[in-house]
Amino acid sequence: MNGKCIIIGAGDFNGLKNEYGEDITPGAADLLIAADGGYDAVLEIGLTPDIVVGDFDSREGKVPKVSGSTELVELKVEKNDTDLGHAVELGFERGYRDFLLFGASGGRLSHTEANIRIMRGIVERGGSAVLYGKDSNIRIFKDGRIDYSEKDRGMLSLFSLSEISEGVTIRGLKYPLTDYTMSFTDPIGVSNMFTGEKGYIEVRKGVLLAINEYREREAGL
Repeated sequence: MNGKCIIIGAGDFNGLKNEYGEDITPGAADLLIAADGGYDAVLEIGLTPDIVVGDFDSREGKVPKVSGSTELVELKVEKNDTDLGHAVELGFERGYRDFLLFGASGGRLSHTEANIRIMRGIVERGGSAVLYGKDSNIRIFKDGRIDYSEKDRGMLSLFSLSEISEGVTIRGLKYPLTDYTMSFTDPIGVSNMFTGEKGYIEVRKGVLLAINEYREREAGL
């Protein structure tokens, strides 16, 4: 399937924008899911979700009244998955493997951490995931490479989510690495900087977490 599963949660939301501030418009092949309070965010930007899912605790239990082709999936408050995690499962069930997550960071730190773990689960199942925050994006990738363009800006921090990630290489950023072995506790990848050149990060074997913060590095950090 060529389309993407776009999920909007109840966290910080700054519109459907990519890392360059460009609007993302869901296409006919895409699936748009509102998770719990993300339903209100979807309505605010004038879109109609294909699916609304949640226990709606972030809406004080108010279950939205959907109409037309929008599907409503109401969950119990006591459950073994988060609303956003259930939304991801719905995406997989419908054949989607590429996920864009919005409103999935900010607010409670525990929820952001849960969503990072959900992203790793997507990658382990052969999919891809990008989490777009208010002023950042998060990517997780396994045994592969991410390319960056001259338009990328700010800081890039890279961490191993595996106990060991082998063959870590960074090119086109201020601080390069070549065939580096990065451990789970290794902070060497923090606060690298884009230089206005094309670049990439690569791992031969392992799972990496890449955090792109759009602001420039502040003195002393």
